[in-house]
Amino acid sequence: MSVLRGWVLAAALAACASNRAPPQARVVEPVADEADPEAEPVAGDPPSPLDAGCARVPRGAVCLPEGLSGLGADTGEARFEERPPHAVRLAAFAIDRREVSGRAYQRCVAAGRCGPPGCEVAASRHVSARCMTWADAAKYCASRGGRLPTEAEWERAAGGLLPAHRVYPWGDELPEAGAPRDVTPEGVEGLAGGVAEWVADGGGFYPALPRIRDAGLDGADGSDANDVPEEPPDDLPERTESGLYVLDAWRGRDDSPWRVARGGDEAVALVRRTTTMRRFRQPGDRLPWVGLRCAY
Repeated sequence: MSVLRGWVLAAALAACASNRAPPQARVVEPVADEADPEAEPVAGDPPSPLDAGCARVPRGAVCLPEGLSGLGADTGEARFEERPPHAVRLAAFAIDRREVSGRAYQRCVAAGRCGPPGCEVAASRHVSARCMTWADAAKYCASRGGRLPTEAEWERAAGGLLPAHRVYPWGDELPEAGAPRDVTPEGVEGLAGGVAEWVADGGGFYPALPRIRDAGLDGADGSDANDVPEEPPDDLPERTESGLYVLDAWRGRDDSPWRVARGGDEAVALVRRTTTMRRFRQPGDRLPWVGLRCAY
């Protein structure tokens, strides 16, 4: 009887194997909160076309190549803290594909590396972390072997490289109906929804440079007080073909009493969740609409 049972089991296993689909290359859906900064790529994972140029790309992150990125806007809808527009030259860097989750942040708190959030946040991979101070956000990224992205890096992730500069992370238009799919062409998700995100920079206005008419991010309505002077100074930065001044790896003031939160959140009207949106808050604030993601 035992021999018969063994033969039946072997036959059943053989039948299952014969009906199984041919093996496929395993596709791993990156999840930022589950990322191991030192993890090796899994055999069979397709290589990312954007990995060139980054020194390190942890699991759950996206590598963005070097280039010129837009920073700021001067359209009719742009607010004063978003003006004036200029270009920033950036090296390649990696950034988390998704916002840090409540579960990942709670692990950092449990390990004694991050302070507790100032509001109740579910320890779930499906809920964005929030209510942490700017310093605790920076500590979390350091615990992952990363850092907070700069403002210029965040906007590069959201808006892309020049000469194009997306109005919204997904493109230049709002959907006619329903909610947009909040993901960039490079695969970075949640930059216009969920929560806003702490970045590394101190809060402050962008450099006051003479205005260039017809620049790529410029409304050029001729009403600005910073119009090009009759005799521009000789020490102005170089400009792009579209007229934007180019700054090298610009960062906000470290001595500012403010820090910057970038991106929209669910309480902000969809039309305002642009790639240039920025808000100044005190670094000790624990805000229910501000979370984080890390750069490397």
